[in-house]
Amino acid sequence: MAHRFFAASVSVLVVGICAVTLRRRFSPRLMALSALALGALAVQIILGALTVWLKLAWWTVAAHLGMGMLVLGAMVVMAWEWRGVPRPSNSARLAATAVFILLLTGGAVSGSGAALACGVEFPLGWPLCAGSLAPGPTTLGFAQWFHRGVVLVTVVLVMLSAWRAWARGSPTAKRWALLAVLAILAQAAVGAVMVMSLKPLWLATLHNATAAFTWVAVLGIRDARVSLSSGAASPGGAG
Repeated sequence: MAHRFFAASVSVLVVGICAVTLRRRFSPRLMALSALALGALAVQIILGALTVWLKLAWWTVAAHLGMGMLVLGAMVVMAWEWRGVPRPSNSARLAATAVFILLLTGGAVSGSGAALACGVEFPLGWPLCAGSLAPGPTTLGFAQWFHRGVVLVTVVLVMLSAWRAWARGSPTAKRWALLAVLAILAQAAVGAVMVMSLKPLWLATLHNATAAFTWVAVLGIRDARVSLSSGAASPGGAG
């Protein structure tokens, strides 16, 4: 119930911000992001109910997490657009997409009960999966193994995006790039420790939190050479 009350409070804030943005028509992009946030929030509420009614079916858990992160991402991008900062580079967009897919696979692993399917011993349970490099595709271990593969690809893409930001980004982009790298590495480390520690609640919560922060940090990697269009909004230009 505490989660539901907190979610309701956040929902009121999201609806209020988006309603003001749509009413005052700051810019087409901000209006589109507001509509996306509102739509995702509505779907998120429905998925929350389905998750309860279907007794934590794996696909509802993954979709519920994904929609929650989509709402968060839309609000973060709105904040950057409001400040009139440059848009993300192609490498940052690719890294953000990978992080979002990582979140979905993590939700699927958690919801399906595959978090400990590979075992908990080192190295048979991690980095191997039940002593194998490639478990059978019909096993729960495969879901865990696939998630780890997505983690590896995402780490590479986040590091590539961070490297490009350090090469040509603004000081702000460089700071967010560093935070993104630290967050994705922390997420991977927490995930490994969580498996070998039999998935205690506090580590599972920390794993989810580092994933969310990675998502926010990657969205903050902005390319100094990718400028906003002339129609972008700012508080002063909104009239």
